[in-house]
Amino acid sequence: MAHTLGGWSITKLNVILGTAALTGLLVALPASADTIVVSLSPVSQTVGVGELFDVDIVASIPASDAVIGWGLDFIFPSPQIGQVGYSINTMLWDAAPDTPDGDGLAAIVSAPPGIAIWGSEVLLATIQLQALQAWPTPVPLTLSDDSPDDLTEGFVRDPGEGGGFATVDYVGGEVFIPEPVTSVLLIVGGVIALARRKRA
Repeated sequence: MAHTLGGWSITKLNVILGTAALTGLLVALPASADTIVVSLSPVSQTVGVGELFDVDIVASIPASDAVIGWGLDFIFPSPQIGQVGYSINTMLWDAAPDTPDGDGLAAIVSAPPGIAIWGSEVLLATIQLQALQAWPTPVPLTLSDDSPDDLTEGFVRDPGEGGGFATVDYVGGEVFIPEPVTSVLLIVGGVIALARRKRA
């Protein structure tokens, strides 16, 4: 049974992404002067053990690198953090749930096909996480598209702008998960600082 996505079959999506990759390699298109920057928001946050929290994946996409599809990996260390779920920004994208690596972090432009997307702070997806274990140092959150066998990873440029894959810079983030006692001390310290400020 063929899976479909916005009228496009997943097989067709893989063919489009694969063709884009080959076009970029074989035709040797000149690289865009601009670069897509994909980052996490917030970049840094402090959460308590057991607390649920969200991280948005956002992209700054120059008009010259307008894209029709994207895919990436979100990497976090275990056992400090667990993933509860994720959601693709369906206002702009149709999710591609059958990614080869199974994480579902891939999408194409919503119907009608052929409308490329660009802009600053374009929301791609939101990841729902849970802090599972306190850790003495910042816990890194990483973004990547370096799975060579996964043709649903990377940012596919608008064929009208030359097609192929865009150059992407990934900016990760971090989460602080202090010991419960440390969390209480931080809160008490914040209350004391606030009281001193009001007196001044």
